Amino acid sequence: MSENIKIFIFIILLPFFAGAGHDIYLNYFSDSEKMQQIKSLQIEPDKFIMSDLGWVWNEYAAENMKMARTMVEPEIWKDQVDPILQMPTIVASIVPAIAGIVFLIIAFILGVWPFSHYGRKRREKDDDFAVYRHAKSNATKYKKK
Repeated sequence: MSENIKIFIFIILLPFFAGAGHDIYLNYFSDSEKMQQIKSLQIEPDKFIMSDLGWVWNEYAAENMKMARTMVEPEIWKDQVDPILQMPTIVASIVPAIAGIVFLIIAFILGVWPFSHYGRKRREKDDDFAVYRHAKSNATKYKKK
């Protein structure tokens, strides 16, 4: 796997890791009582609470959310944006990663970036793919009569 592909996968997985890390921090490391429970290995997985994407946006960038809300029509916000904001952060952030993986699969099948360099060495050796490579040397010359 080339470096370009690894970097691309890392970038598309960053929102997922950030969302998962945020939820883990809030549930297990946010105060001293939770830290004591972790140290004594008294973790209760049933009490794990996932944050909503809308809550995270409102908590950390409230002014930005208000500005976005004023720029979008209320019925569009209610019908299209609110369902996304009510999704858990981990679920909403894995969607771009899945779309990126699908893109990589399609790019591999079509042989485009970042997989375009795999067939280059083979094609340079074969003259079948280069139709006009020798066109100048084998050009038809016409003589005047």
